[in-house]
Amino acid sequence: MAGGPLNISVSRGLRMVCLATLVTACAGNPVRDAQAPDWVAGTSAAYPAAHYLLGRGSAPDADQARERARADLVKILRVTVDSRSTERQRFSDAAGKQHKELTVERRIETRAMAVISGVEIAEMWRDPASGVYHALAVLERAPAARRLRERIAALDREAMARVQAARDSRDPLAAIAAAQAAVLAQTQRAELSSLLEVVAGVAPIPRWSLARLRADRDALLARLRIAVTQPVSRAGPEGSREGLADGEMAVVLAAALARAGLQVTAPGEADYLLEARLDLQPPRRREGWYWVRGDLFLVLQRVADGRIRGHHEWPLKAVALDADLAQERIRAEAARHLREELLQVLLGFADPS
Repeated sequence: MAGGPLNISVSRGLRMVCLATLVTACAGNPVRDAQAPDWVAGTSAAYPAAHYLLGRGSAPDADQARERARADLVKILRVTVDSRSTERQRFSDAAGKQHKELTVERRIETRAMAVISGVEIAEMWRDPASGVYHALAVLERAPAARRLRERIAALDREAMARVQAARDSRDPLAAIAAAQAAVLAQTQRAELSSLLEVVAGVAPIPRWSLARLRADRDALLARLRIAVTQPVSRAGPEGSREGLADGEMAVVLAAALARAGLQVTAPGEADYLLEARLDLQPPRRREGWYWVRGDLFLVLQRVADGRIRGHHEWPLKAVALDADLAQERIRAEAARHLREELLQVLLGFADPS
C-alpha cells in the first residue's frame, strides 16, 4: 500500500472532510461492471475486517464519493479532535470551613494527533443504472496501530519528565506548570488510547491516572502562597487614570486568585507578589456613544529573589450611551479577564521545560 506517515489534526466540530487533505488517495478509473462489488453493501473479501478498517461513500460525483468514504472512515475511528473537560472543586476557607463553594472551570482543549499511514481509496464502482459512484477507503490496522503506540509512548515519556520536574523544582510556580503539562500530556494520551482501541482492539494501560495527576497539581496549587499588592499611583499619558481604586483592584484580584484555587496570604508569608492595575483613558464621545479604552496589567514577582516572573496585558474597550456606564462595563470586562484567565496566565509565566 502506498503513502507515508501523516499527521491528522482536524479542526473543532469534527469536520471529517478535512481528512481528504491529509491522506493518500490512490484511486484508478471507476469500475462500471453491472454487478456491484461485495464491499458496496457488506464486507470485503479483499480487505477483511481483521486487517483493515473500511469507509464507504457514494455520490453522483466521483470526488465527492471519495470524500464521503474518507469521512466515513474517520467516523468509524471516532477521532476526538476537540476534547474539553470541566473540573469542579470545593475550596475551603482559612479555617477549613466549606461554607462557600467556588467553581473552577478549566477547559483543557487538546487535539488527537495520530500518526497514521496507508489510508487509500482502494476501489471505486459506478452503478450503470443510476450513475452513482461508490468509493471504498481502507486503512490497514497494523501500521496505524504502530504509529499510535509510538505517539502514546512519546506522551508517556513527556508526562514522566514533567512529573519529575514538578518533584525536583524549588520554584513553586514552575512545579505547578510542570504538573499541569503532565496532565495535558496524559489527557491527549487518553484520546489516542481510545483511537488505538478502535484500530487494534486494545491499548496500553496508563502508568498514571488522570485523576491522580490532577489531584497532585491541585495540591501544589493549594500550597502556593501569593500576596496581592496595590499598584503605585501614577499619572498616565494623555490624561489617563487608574480605572479602579487601589483597594478595589486588590479585592478583585484576591477573589480571582481564590476562584483559581490559590492561597492568598500576607506579603511576609508569600512566595510571590501579584499586582494588577487598570489604566483607563477618559471617555470619548462619538456619534452619540461614549467610548472608553484602557489596559489591564498583571505583574508577578518572586519574593525569594525579587525577580519579575512575568507580566501580561489585556487591551480593553467598552461603549455605552452613558459615560459612567461605559466605564462600568470596562471594569466588569477587566474583572472577567482576571476571573477566567488568571490561572493560565500565571502558569504561562513559568517554563517547566
